[in-house]
Amino acid sequence: MTVTIRQLRDFTALARAGSFTQASLELHVAQPALSYQIKRLEQQLGVLLFDRQPRGVSLTNEGRELLERTNATLRAYDALLETARRLRPDAAGVLRVGFMAQGPGELLPAILRSFKRMHPGVEVTLHQFGFEDCFMGVTRGTTDVGFASGPIDESDEVTFLTLFEEPIVVAMAADHPLADRERLRIEEVVREPLFTDTHPPGRWTDFWNAVEHRGGREPLIAGRFSTHDEWLEAIRLGGGIGLCPGSTARFYPRPGLVFVDLEGMAPAAHGIVCRAGTRDKLVKDFVRTAAALAEPGATGAATTPARSSG
Repeated sequence: MTVTIRQLRDFTALARAGSFTQASLELHVAQPALSYQIKRLEQQLGVLLFDRQPRGVSLTNEGRELLERTNATLRAYDALLETARRLRPDAAGVLRVGFMAQGPGELLPAILRSFKRMHPGVEVTLHQFGFEDCFMGVTRGTTDVGFASGPIDESDEVTFLTLFEEPIVVAMAADHPLADRERLRIEEVVREPLFTDTHPPGRWTDFWNAVEHRGGREPLIAGRFSTHDEWLEAIRLGGGIGLCPGSTARFYPRPGLVFVDLEGMAPAAHGIVCRAGTRDKLVKDFVRTAAALAEPGATGAATTPARSSG
């Protein structure tokens, strides 16, 4: 049995919120992803933690007892990490980096190389996320820093630094009626069925669903997906379109999938996320490294993608 810190944090958040809907909003994760983690935790522990009710959840007797121990465990875990950070030499330690899909693209290897030259003894671990968390684990304590794209949801807990912007393209099946176009306008795109994600409502979801361009009309959702690969495969099989950064065409080419340039939609801001006011030297050095390399003319600076098809 392996119980993760993420599951324990989800458990305490749900107990505090009293509903999956509210807890998912507070955690900035999709409700199905939160439900899955809680159900898996209950299976691993062998006890029912919550009574599910039409208007929310309440702790069972077992859940109340385990919540006290869980809070103590999380406090001890956080204290352990803090002690380890104080004890480790300046050139040692671990930095956990979250990202989605291609992350910052070609910029990522350059950032990692430069950071490793600065801190050769530090282990950098990469953690890939699906669509469930626009903060790439930073607000949940599962990562120290993350690469995000699009306007992330409002949170006083994090700082978002824009590294570069990238045009949006339309992903669609090669036999889609619009696939042979060199360029599309957003007014044409919003009429199409949309393949989107399972992220909870917020600025991030509104941006990728092009809500501001729909004149108050709800998007026609063709399907919702939790991972990037599932989403692209659904688009490839037809029935709708998807919106994504142009670099997706370079990193995820596949037969039967076409990416068409889009006009009229603001570019996606690619940036780096960390906890607001962090004093962690490794995090601050990593952010500074990313910002320096993202400057125009710097080695590894991002480039604008070209139209691509599979």
